[in-house]
Order: sequence, then C-alpha cells, then structure tokens
Amino acid sequence: MVKVLLWSVFLTLFLSVMQIIGLGQSNFLGVDSNSFAFEILRYYPLIAVGELVKVLSVFFLPLFFVTFIIFSIKSLRARFLLSIAAFCAYAFFSLASVFKYPALYQEFLSVKFQRNIFELSPSVNPLYLDWATAFLGGTLLIPVLLASRHRRRALFGIILASCFLLGRQAWERYVPTMSTTDRVQKNVILIGIDSLRSDHLRKDLIPNLFQLSQDLSTVVFKDHIVGIPRTFPSWMEILEGRYSAETGIRHMFPGLLQQRGFYPGIVSELKAKGYDTAVVSDFAGDIFPRFNAGFDKIDTPNFSIQSLTKMTIDQAFPLFLPLISSKLLLSFFPEMKENPCFSDPVDLVRQAIQRMNQFEGPFFLSLFFSNAHFPYAAPWPWYSRYSDRNYEGPFFFKKDPDLAQSHSLSDPDIAQIRHLYAGSLSAIDDALKKLFQYLTDRKLWAHTTLVVTADHGEDLFEFDLVQGHGEHLRGENVLKVPLLLKLSENVKAQHKAIEFTTRMIDVAPTLAGIFGLRLSKASGLDLSPWIFGSPAAPEISAYSETEIWFSRTGNAFFQKERLDYPSIASLLTLDPGGTGSIVLNSRYERVINAAKHRSLTKGRFKLIYTPTPEGAFFRLYDRNKDPFNKTDISQQEAATFSSMKSDLLKLVAALDSDAKFYDNYVVPW
Repeated sequence: MVKVLLWSVFLTLFLSVMQIIGLGQSNFLGVDSNSFAFEILRYYPLIAVGELVKVLSVFFLPLFFVTFIIFSIKSLRARFLLSIAAFCAYAFFSLASVFKYPALYQEFLSVKFQRNIFELSPSVNPLYLDWATAFLGGTLLIPVLLASRHRRRALFGIILASCFLLGRQAWERYVPTMSTTDRVQKNVILIGIDSLRSDHLRKDLIPNLFQLSQDLSTVVFKDHIVGIPRTFPSWMEILEGRYSAETGIRHMFPGLLQQRGFYPGIVSELKAKGYDTAVVSDFAGDIFPRFNAGFDKIDTPNFSIQSLTKMTIDQAFPLFLPLISSKLLLSFFPEMKENPCFSDPVDLVRQAIQRMNQFEGPFFLSLFFSNAHFPYAAPWPWYSRYSDRNYEGPFFFKKDPDLAQSHSLSDPDIAQIRHLYAGSLSAIDDALKKLFQYLTDRKLWAHTTLVVTADHGEDLFEFDLVQGHGEHLRGENVLKVPLLLKLSENVKAQHKAIEFTTRMIDVAPTLAGIFGLRLSKASGLDLSPWIFGSPAAPEISAYSETEIWFSRTGNAFFQKERLDYPSIASLLTLDPGGTGSIVLNSRYERVINAAKHRSLTKGRFKLIYTPTPEGAFFRLYDRNKDPFNKTDISQQEAATFSSMKSDLLKLVAALDSDAKFYDNYVVPW
C-alpha cells in the first residue's frame, strides 16, 4: 500500500510540475490572467492552496485506484496490459474533451494539433471517443480479469470506469421532464443573447429564432436601441426600465454601494404578484449575483477574485482538465462556469428546464446565453460549422479580444472570426430549439410570454469599427439589437411590427403594461398601447453612451478621439469589504463619466458627442444611407442637428447629476 501511495503521489506531482513549467498564457482584461491571479494570491492563500489540493486530488484518486489494482496483480503481463488500458482510456477520454471544448485547450496545443482537431471535427463526435475508450479499455481488461488472482477488484474497476463513461454520455443526452403538464398560468421567459446583432436574425443562421419572429403571435421591434453596449448596465435597463445613469450602474465594475442597492423593476413586481423568479446564465451572467433585482434563485457564476484565482489554477493543469470539466465532477469546480471556453448553450437550456421543474406557480425566468460574446468559443460541433476547411491562422476555436485594438488582421483571419461568431449563434439557436420544443410538449408554450433580445450587438471588423462593443457609438452593429415579443395565446396584438425607435428602458414598462402592472420609477415607455391599438407613432429619442475603455493605447479611431485615463487593470481594485469583488476605484468614477461618448438616436438620424483634448465634437449621421456613420451631415441637416443637440444637452443634464456642460464639454460637477 505504501509503495502504491508513494508512486501515485510522485506521478501526480511530476505531471503537475511539468504542466506548470509549460503554463499557457490566457488573457484577462488586457493582463496575463496567470500573472494577475498569482499576484493577488497573497490576499487569499488558503483559497489558492485549497483549490490546488482539490485539483491534484481529482487526478490523484483515480490514479491511486488504478495503481492499486495494477500492483495487486502478480502477472507482469497483466500489469502491462492494464497499464496500457488505463493510459488509453484516459487518452481517449481527454481527446473527447478536447474535441468538445477545444478553446479550453487552445493555449496548450500545438498549431498542427489544433489544425488536426479543426479539420477532423465535422466527422468526429466526442461521444464516439467515449465509446472507443470503453471498447478499447474493455478489450484490454478482459485478459487482465482472466489472469488476475484479484478478479473482484479488477471487475469492480471495470464496472466503475464503465459507469463513469456511460454516466457522462447519459448526461450529454439528458433533458429533464416536468412533473406537471397542465400549467395554464401566464408565465414569462426573458431570453437574452449576448452580442446578438439585428442583421444576424436570418433564417440561414438562426432558423429557430427567425421562425419565432415570423410567428403570428410575435411582435417584432424593428429599431431597438441599447443604452450602454455592455452587459451589466444593459441588463439594469432591461429589468428596471431606467437609464443606467439613473441607477448608478454605468459600467461592469460598480462599487459595493451600487451592488448592495435594491433595484425594483419587472422582476420584483411580478414576484409581489406571486411569481416564482429565477435567472439562469453562463459566464457573462456573473453580473446577476452582484445586484438585487428580486430574483428568488440565481443560477449563474459569480465574478470575484476568488473565482478568478480558482479558475486560473484549474486551467494551469491541461492534463487534469478533462476530469475537472467533466459534467459529473463540475459541481466540485463551479468556477469553471466562469470560463467562456466552457460555455455550452445546451447545458444552459438543461439547467433552465431543471429550474422550471421546481416552480410551483406562475414564473418569471430570465435565461441569458453568453456563447456569442468574445472569444466566440462554441463547443462541438458549432465551432467549425461555418469555417473554411483551408483556414491556417491562429483562431481555430476562439478569438480573445485585442483590448488595445492594435493588431491588423488578414482577410482570412477576419472571415474566421466571423465564422466563430456565427457558430456561437448557431449553437444558441439549436439549444433554443430544445427549449421551444420542451415548452410545446409540456403545454407551456401557449401560456408563456416570451421576450428575446440582446444586451448589445458586436462589431466584427466592418469598415474601421474593429471588434467588440462598448468603446464607441458609431454604426448600427452594436447599438441596434433584436427585440421579439411572443404573446400568450389569449392576448392578441394588433400590430405585428413596431417600426418606430424603441429603447432598452421600454422593455420592463411594456411587460408591466401587458400584465396590468405599473413600474412607478421607470423612465421608459409602456409600448403596449401601440401593440394592441393604433395611436400615432411616438417620437422617441434613444440615448446611448460608451462604457469604460479597456486600453489607453491602440490604433482604433476611438483611441485617437477620446479623453485619456488609465487602462482597465489600473482602474480596478479589490473592495475593502473582503468579499473579493473587483470594483472600479471610486476616484475614477467622475473622470470616466466625463470621458464617455454619448449619442441620441431619433428615427433615421443619430447625433454623437465625442469629447477630445482638441475639443468636443457633435456629429450627425444618416443611419439609413450611412449605416457605418462615416459622413457627418450636420451642415446639410442644420435644423435637425440643432434640435437633436439641444435635446441631448437637456437629457444629459437631467440624467447625469455628476456632470454639467461647459464650453461644449460634459465635465465633472
């Protein structure tokens, strides 16, 4: 026993050290995430040590079990065969994980191996590798079992390994069923799709969502505008019906005072009416534990320095990742859900269905998919669904953001990045098909109000708009997003399409109007009169603003027209309360707000305010004729320009208590 223990410990430590030596470099907010995490380990040494022990134990325990069986067999031939069986089994098991989530391993794989995975992925189902593992392992274990004097131990090992593999396959195919099938309450499901652009709502790309938009019970909002094109502030506007400038959450890293506030909106109103409320999300949904909107259940990751540290330690051991990321062991490593390379929309739908099973009455479920957010790391088979088989660049499975936007990419690279984005959307759409089918089979579809929208869109190197969202306000790709509203069967809309401009802050008041509620603090407009009646179209002006710039350097146009402040890594700090929250240093709050670009969208016109060291510029664009906002038409449309500039000045003065206009600038006050 001592010999087995020492051998298992030695092999585990040896493999661990070898992996740390060859540690890959992953990116977090423009900083090497490994360096960032290990730099702050002195604050949480017990968490780091505990996670390290947990990771090593996950590999050590099965290794010890297999080694114990090997050393208990006297036949050298049987020992050799069993060693080969164990090695091959884990090799195939690991390969299945690599094919399923190749972006998770991209930093650790050679370019040649990545290309092989990329080329073989359309014809290699990861589940086939599990079957190959069981077949090969079983073939080699049969003579071991026959030759062994400890047949019971060997047989127990075979059964245990088989149960693990079959259990993994069962989980991949499992979709829970609802215990009751006669729910006739008015349920609400709010679906958010991170980074979904309105021009990608196409039949050839996301057919299930496209079909939903064509449904006779669905109202399509044709010109829906985002207030702040980043996840946290956008969701605040969706749920509360107020501009982020009013809520105080204007970026992704609000302080503890903002996080601990209560934000009444559609969730809390429905909860007061007896609704069960819950939110389910993957990595970008880590915002939901950081504010109180009234959700009873929050099934999302939690963004903190502790989870970042744990995730970094997990990723440092690629040989152990197949076990760590296994669905059967994931509950021991919940921080893996914070990893965008591990996002799986099908798993998210499964999780949402499990949550719906627990509801006892009418429910409000918010379901947020992050897979289309960069790095666009879709699981198998979607990461290669649209890609060129002859692609040979560095972005086979994901594209981490270039926060400085300083690198020029080739046309094949840009095409591949767009293909990865399309594959991520396709993965979400296929998962939604399972959700829609489930709602139909369980007789929930007819009694459910379904809202589908995006927190923001995405630039994908069109014209000079580079990649990402939140840094500028030009073009239609980021600010204009889909909004679909499928009504329940007993509610009939008079208009299938809403053509006039609508805003994120209008979503919550509109849902409240449909359900006979009223949001007293909402700034948005209840659009239900225009859905169910025929009043004249309102003249709505949609206000938008940029968020924090991640980098202070770069070649992008918005880096050349901006007021400077430190890069994101210098702006952030750990909260003094010891919760591990990563927050913006409060002394930069007013500076960042003053440096924001701001815009006003009204019909076919968009006015953008851009403060720079050389002066503050107001530019007017025609959205219809100039969708990339390349040509300023303020002189040609002088009356419209003057009117919209006046409206923007008044709106900023009303919304932003910390800023005033002085000499055309918004300045801290």
